[in-house]
Amino acid sequence: MPKEPRFPRQPSGPLASAWHPVPDKDSLILPAEGRTLRSWHRTGNSRRITVPRPWAHPISRWAVGIAGDYEMTTSDNFEEYLKATGVGLATRKLAASSKPTVSLTEDGDNYRLSTVTTFKTTVLAFTLAQEFTEEAEDGRQWITTVNRDGNKLLQIQKLDTLSAIITRTFTDDGMAAVYVCGDVVSNRSYKRI
Repeated sequence: MPKEPRFPRQPSGPLASAWHPVPDKDSLILPAEGRTLRSWHRTGNSRRITVPRPWAHPISRWAVGIAGDYEMTTSDNFEEYLKATGVGLATRKLAASSKPTVSLTEDGDNYRLSTVTTFKTTVLAFTLAQEFTEEAEDGRQWITTVNRDGNKLLQIQKLDTLSAIITRTFTDDGMAAVYVCGDVVSNRSYKRI
C-alpha cells in the first residue's frame, strides 16, 4: 500500500480551496454530492474523500425523523400573527382558539402537511425547494416555498407586499413552530402523538 504524502502545513495557493482542515477521521466536513476533495489532517496526512451519491439535497440524512403526528400544546401571540398577515377578525378568532393536530408525511422530496381543527382541515402537499401556490384559510393565494435544513422545515410565503416565514423545528418529543410576519412573532409547541 503506497504511503500517503505528509505535509507540514496546510497548502496555500490556487489548490488551497480544494483542501479542508479536518481535526480527525471521525469528523469530516463533506462538499456537495459527487465532489472530491482532499482533506488535511493536523498530523499532515492527506486523504481524498468523495461524497457518496445519490443525495437529493445537501442536507443531513441523519437528522431527527420529522414525519409523524403532532398535537398542539401551547400557543403564544398567534392571533396577532394572523392579524399581521391580513386575516379577517372572525377567521382570526376561530383559528387562534383552535387546538390543531398536524400530520406530516415524507416520501423523498415530497411532503404532505395536514392540519386538522374543528374549524377546518388544510392539506399542504409540496416538493422541497419548489415554488407553489398555497390557499390560505381565508381563500387568499400565497406563493410558497418550503426548504429543509436537517430537522427544520422553513416555509416562506409571499402575497403582494406581505411575506411570512414559518420555521418548524422537529425533535424526538415534538415540534416547535415559529411564525414571523414583519415584526410580529408567534410561537406554537406541539407534542408527538
